[in-house]
Amino acid sequence: MALEYYPLSTVDNNLLTINNEHIYTWRHDALEPILMSLRSDLEGKQRKKCFFCKTHMSKDNMIEDMEHILYKNAYLQFTYEPKNLILACRACNFAKGTKDIGINLNYLKDSIYVTDYPLTSHSYSIIHPYIDNYDNHIHVELNFIFVGLDEKGDETIKAYKLYREKLIIEKAEHFFSNQNELQSSLNSLRFDYNSGDILDSITTLESEIDLLIFDD
Repeated sequence: MALEYYPLSTVDNNLLTINNEHIYTWRHDALEPILMSLRSDLEGKQRKKCFFCKTHMSKDNMIEDMEHILYKNAYLQFTYEPKNLILACRACNFAKGTKDIGINLNYLKDSIYVTDYPLTSHSYSIIHPYIDNYDNHIHVELNFIFVGLDEKGDETIKAYKLYREKLIIEKAEHFFSNQNELQSSLNSLRFDYNSGDILDSITTLESEIDLLIFDD
């Protein structure tokens, strides 16, 4: 199910207009309450997990960022648009960087005064949190292997590098919970999303997990 976006109040919109017209930054004391409310709303809806890699975010182990789905510098008019904001871990945020995931949206770059936010799935190459159902496009094997179910899923995996080694190892360690077989499994695992080796890795790990579960 797609998420519901945070509804800005009339007061919120007035504050944004007064304090940020043509500036496009959250770094204003007057806007801090809006940002805090938005962040709190998303933390609840996302269960304090990064929307893209599904890793739990806490102050102790991970920095969370307010991710602009359409890159802020290219689509300035959506800097404060709740439909364009989602919580992501810093690693996912950095992985996407300045990648433009809009499809046929160049007209929005030409004028900051075009403010109608696109709400159709085909306008985005990746999974959009407020339009698309994540599970329809990506299947997460064993809680740490991300498999695209269609082109949109594949593009999301590539954009946020959901095959990155550090992510896979940390999620695998959590999944296996100190099982002795973890190290040998990880040592044999070679992730290269584009080569197709991931499918062989899944088969190998599924066999090993069957042993862990049923060979006690």
